[in-house]
Amino acid sequence: LEPALGKLDPPPADQPARAEFLARTNGLLYGDDFRQGVVLGQRWVYPAGAVEITLPPSWDTETGAGVVIATADTRDALLLARAGDYESAEAGEQELLSGGGIELGPQWEVQLGGWPTRARYFGLEENPPRFRGLYAFVETPSGVWELVALTTVDKLEDMAAAFEGSMLSFGALNEPQLIGLQPRGVIFARRIQQI
Repeated sequence: LEPALGKLDPPPADQPARAEFLARTNGLLYGDDFRQGVVLGQRWVYPAGAVEITLPPSWDTETGAGVVIATADTRDALLLARAGDYESAEAGEQELLSGGGIELGPQWEVQLGGWPTRARYFGLEENPPRFRGLYAFVETPSGVWELVALTTVDKLEDMAAAFEGSMLSFGALNEPQLIGLQPRGVIFARRIQQI
């Protein structure tokens, strides 16, 4: 196929359709937008909000726009960090609790990243109880973040150190080369100017 394509003549540069095509596709983004979150080893960095979190070692990760989910290889624990749409950490906590079905445990007195934080151990109201975890709502300069860790009742004691360690790592992203990550885009600027 490639040899055959090499024999084709390119369309003339003065064709209006080509110029319009180049103008419309110039700057078009493709692939992942790293500004919306990327996993680098154990770190998940979110350049758009200038925050990061270190995930537990060897956990599987899935990431999307402003969210990361890490899952233990045993599939009995997970940790979620996501940009929330709340006015404050307190508002985020109130919204979580307003849905009911949550049994409150002890508060976790902490300021993640040095920012105002509402954090608490919790359980899901079930009979018999099956799931326990830790949540935190953090007011960062870029908005409120929601961190939730969840595991089975019998694993909470074993997982608490991993949950707290990851949440304690949540903080400001201070590396200019990471904050400046840009999405990939199609660039035809020179060619458009020549047409």
